[in-house]
Amino acid sequence: MSRKKDKQEYSINHTEQLYNRFLNLALNRFTWSNLPEGLTSRKMEEFLCKHGKVMFYKNSQGVLLALPCYDGGRRNYYNEPIEYEVVGVGYQDKVSIDDGVVIRNNALGTCDDDDILLFAERINEVEQTMDVNLFQQNINSILLCDEKERLTIRNIIQQIREFKYVIIGKKGLALSSTEVLNNNTPYLIDKLQLQKRELLNELLTFLGINNANTDKKERLIVDEVNANNDFILVNLDHMFDEREKAVKEINKKFGLNIKVEKR
Repeated sequence: MSRKKDKQEYSINHTEQLYNRFLNLALNRFTWSNLPEGLTSRKMEEFLCKHGKVMFYKNSQGVLLALPCYDGGRRNYYNEPIEYEVVGVGYQDKVSIDDGVVIRNNALGTCDDDDILLFAERINEVEQTMDVNLFQQNINSILLCDEKERLTIRNIIQQIREFKYVIIGKKGLALSSTEVLNNNTPYLIDKLQLQKRELLNELLTFLGINNANTDKKERLIVDEVNANNDFILVNLDHMFDEREKAVKEINKKFGLNIKVEKR
């Protein structure tokens, strides 16, 4: 299906572009340093955002690795996993909790990926609705006529578009059989734009990224601003605390000097 056909018959789906844009924001909330060779700060955050948990350990060859991990099945009395399945590209391993350290994206060890995709889909739906509503504003009316009158009506409309002062028609021309259907589609772009901004602000707050909450017509009171900022900081801090706690355990267990910081 060509892009030209898309623009003519369908509103364009931007979910993938929006998802990538939001994922980029999520991947740049924290920065890591002094990681094992080959492991970048970007890759560490990608693992956490997309998988929720990462196991940091030394494999049987003595190589330090940090890879996505999943509950291995065995649990202790408190229903906490005591071993994890570790997965890489063409690689799989089983690691005891005593031999490694689990880094969690948040307290529950859940990923941000599903939420980012959900917001991308919802914002895309708003944008597609905006596209449709904007296009409908170009349709002032629909004329229903006999086939033999089609060309005549086209010529009259063209002369109107050219701002002709006088339109000359053939004597005996009768358009009494022509029916006019008026397009009364309301203009909703402003309301949809506000909805889009509210969804974007909600996503940024969820990710712990400060956003200028300036969409209300009335001035925000200080308490509202502070409450919003507190919620943002709580979301960011609880993710940072999980990373920082894991880093301390890793450095102690493996004699390293890894650091993680907020951007």
